[in-house]
Amino acid sequence: MLVDVDVTDRVAVARLANTRRRNALSTPLINELHRLADRNDISAFVLTGNGPFFCAGADVTELATNKQSTDEAPPPVTLFRRITEDSRPWLAALNGPALGGGCELALACDFILTTPDAYLRLPEATLGVIPRTAIKLLAGTVHRHLALSLLLGKTTVTSDLALASGIAAEAHPQDSIVGETTAFARRLLATTSPTAFRVIKESVARDDTLSWRDADELAGRVDRVELHDAVASLQRREAIDYSERWQ
Repeated sequence: MLVDVDVTDRVAVARLANTRRRNALSTPLINELHRLADRNDISAFVLTGNGPFFCAGADVTELATNKQSTDEAPPPVTLFRRITEDSRPWLAALNGPALGGGCELALACDFILTTPDAYLRLPEATLGVIPRTAIKLLAGTVHRHLALSLLLGKTTVTSDLALASGIAAEAHPQDSIVGETTAFARRLLATTSPTAFRVIKESVARDDTLSWRDADELAGRVDRVELHDAVASLQRREAIDYSERWQ
């Protein structure tokens, strides 16, 4: 099992447990999260990670062999959309770094609670990949300068910045982050009308200035040669230099 799940009183705590790969979003792990979302005995979800990482993003091995067309939503994006469209609350308890797809997984959740040492980063642009979900979810959410810097991988969103920008709701120590996030979920369930939550979540999503179709179209502009070369460099643990490609 790549996701450890504990359900108590209809609140699921799901721990990404692929620690050998820093909880990377492999297809099997994503499928387990889909099966979790299929369950009708759960009213709220708390996502966190085992080990020092929340989630290190896409599985590089799968990325290197991915044959999908660039205008087709890959498995992680399908999961992110499902979370944003689910009528139930999803909460991310950031126990550690959330990188790339891991950052997008956290952003897809309705609330983010973080530890002081956790951070979010989007390095996709260094690989020639368009972080379509982050573009969609950050549209109209944070100041455009912060959004641009984050989407280009030039800004690391620390706990303090996440709180100041409204990306994170609360910060708690490492040893209590899951408990505090679970308590947050229980308070939400106890004090919020399910209908009100469902309608408000849907209306907030509709207020974004960028549609999922628009985000898919942007992702379809990926240069496959750049992507291939960047992933190959990453696997060799070498830095890639794009300087000449700007000419």
